Amino acid sequence: MIPLCTPRSPLPNDLLAVDSRIKFALMTMTGEAVRARQAEFVFFAQDVADQDDQWQRFKLSAADIAMLNPNNGTMAAFRSQRDAEIAKAIYRRVPILHSESPPANDWGVSFKQGLFNMTTDSDKFQTGDELEARVFRLDGNVFVRGDADDED
Repeated sequence: MIPLCTPRSPLPNDLLAVDSRIKFALMTMTGEAVRARQAEFVFFAQDVADQDDQWQRFKLSAADIAMLNPNNGTMAAFRSQRDAEIAKAIYRRVPILHSESPPANDWGVSFKQGLFNMTTDSDKFQTGDELEARVFRLDGNVFVRGDADDED
């Protein structure tokens, strides 16, 4: 079980004196003799006792975790078992946006750094001299088309 906690009360016997603004995790692992088919999780807990809250506590298999984030296998944080079940149902029905391995792009998406990027879109930008040569003038910090006498 891995509860991710923001404590609201001290832990038993002051085992860990953790400020409520600091997140921490408790993790219980098995050895080779005991195999767990699923891991149990509790996220957003505020007290160690929250691990017993059946609304917050849920199980995921290694296959579930890989399905929920197939590109890097990191663990998503869910507030409840229901949230985890909803996410799993969506991922079972809908392909991911972009798969790195195996490469797949069922949605045809492409990724960019914003609308314009000074590195990849440098051919779309012009210098002040180039704009002035094309009959633009500087008005404050903006280039506008036309001469100073060409007011609308």
